[in-house]
Amino acid sequence: MPRHWINCWVFLRVCGLLLVGAIFTVAAAWGPAVRFWLMDRDYSEHSVATNRELRWWRATIAPKVSHDPAYVRRVPSCPAGSDAVSMHWAGGSSWAAAYRCRFGLPLRSLGYNSWMVNDPLGDSGWHFSWYWSFDVTRRRRTATIHLPFTPILSGFAIDTLVFAAVFAIVLNGWRRIIRTRRLKRGRCPDCSYPIGTSAVCTECGRALPPTPIRC
Repeated sequence: MPRHWINCWVFLRVCGLLLVGAIFTVAAAWGPAVRFWLMDRDYSEHSVATNRELRWWRATIAPKVSHDPAYVRRVPSCPAGSDAVSMHWAGGSSWAAAYRCRFGLPLRSLGYNSWMVNDPLGDSGWHFSWYWSFDVTRRRRTATIHLPFTPILSGFAIDTLVFAAVFAIVLNGWRRIIRTRRLKRGRCPDCSYPIGTSAVCTECGRALPPTPIRC
């Protein structure tokens, strides 16, 4: 087979593995997101923002608000693979609030953000990141589920690589099991055609062991 065809086949296989990894990454983020929005969420008492939360606040609210949040509240009982925090600031007749929810396993890969600046002398209104919401009825209670579409680049990339590697290992292991079973039954490991006395498979041309194992 020409070398460029081999390179093309390897490239397509890698792209396929990355696509599967991305699909599993989205599923690993949407699963905790559904559980989070179905649960009864109780925010903790006021606390101090971490450095990472401060950086997020400044990048999200600025330049509307030049102050850091006065207090932060979190959801301490988040299910695995999710975390949520709300940040608030008030000064006179102006106030600002921001909510950040992140989901994903093993790392946070997708998020959903919303924030509002209420300024009597300026523009006011809610701003949302990419998400899709729908209502479900559970235990006679209607809950609104927000599925995040905003990627967290570092987490999304790492989770995609992890799931792609796991899928490749499982797929190769399954193929090896199938080939071993075919050889034990006296068949070609690739096409399952019965093995004769030839050194190659007479159906697909694959090189065969000199003495195929039979049960």
